[in-house]
Amino acid sequence: MRNPWHDLPSQPPYVLPCDEEVVAKLERSRPGTIALHLLPQPFLGNLRAPVVLLLANPGFGESDTAFENETPQFTESLRSSITHPEENPHHIHFDLRFDQGPGFVWWAKRTKELAKTCGPLSEKLLVLQRVPYHSKTYPYALENLPSFTYIEYLLKSALQRQATIVCTRIRKSWTKLVGEEPSNYFHTKNPRAVFFTPRNLSHDAFSQIVRTLQLVSSADKETSARANLQ
Repeated sequence: MRNPWHDLPSQPPYVLPCDEEVVAKLERSRPGTIALHLLPQPFLGNLRAPVVLLLANPGFGESDTAFENETPQFTESLRSSITHPEENPHHIHFDLRFDQGPGFVWWAKRTKELAKTCGPLSEKLLVLQRVPYHSKTYPYALENLPSFTYIEYLLKSALQRQATIVCTRIRKSWTKLVGEEPSNYFHTKNPRAVFFTPRNLSHDAFSQIVRTLQLVSSADKETSARANLQ
């Protein structure tokens, strides 16, 4: 399926042409609800990652605006990661070049225990957002955006390859898309606390995530060892 984010405008407002009508309707009724001066984040990470995390939408604070304005390398990297994800299979908020950014701080805090157990996570996770645009509160009016068909496609692909999938927020919406819950589909205990820890996940869920990530780490080490022998 074609990635619609190839059509992302080069200048704000950052709205895909296919989403303009729905976003404009919300802006007319509730001006300023969406932070259209920030680059959207419809997905983050490796499109074929073994672990997929389902979130609501990227939040918005003044620190987001300041960081994007002051760090052009970040905005260039973020744009590249969503317009050409196959060439950039890295979760940008794990990139040490941007460790002063609000996104890096947010993700480091929430995945600290996973990283401690499983090592670097940058290419091992795929994050899917129910709504790609930044806002302070979740914009339910944007749940049926035309661009979301691509996120549905990525979710279905993850289900087909039997990735471990963890739903955090907007559970009813995500679970409806997943359908009959498979054995590799889990929820965080507290939907308002997006922490990937043993306390916020069932024992089975956390154990499966760790097993999945460690298998990838082992496979990477074997590949590296073979390359060194050649």
